Amino acid sequence: MRSKLIAIVGLCLIPAGIALAQTAAAPDVKHENRRAEMRERMIKAIDADADGRISQAEFLKRAEERFQKLDVNSDGFVTSEELEQRHAEWRQKRAERGEKRGHHHRQ
Repeated sequence: MRSKLIAIVGLCLIPAGIALAQTAAAPDVKHENRRAEMRERMIKAIDADADGRISQAEFLKRAEERFQKLDVNSDGFVTSEELEQRHAEWRQKRAERGEKRGHHHRQ
């Protein structure tokens, strides 16, 4: 009798297990769409010649611009204090625009 009960419970749990596995395996479409939009914004922001690709020169130019923004005193080095200062400024700007963390847009 006990083995029949275990078998019945097991059979009842199979559909739940399958559904759970399908849910876990299914991609988060909303999250993936957001990531795709972010990739497109990144390419548009860096792709100077608008060919839909980022060349090494375009990438390095953008990196240089970012470094210069972080190097507050223009000494060729970025310190922890400079990073904190810039991040505090960026957080303040996002707060003024009413943006949430991770939802910023390049101006």
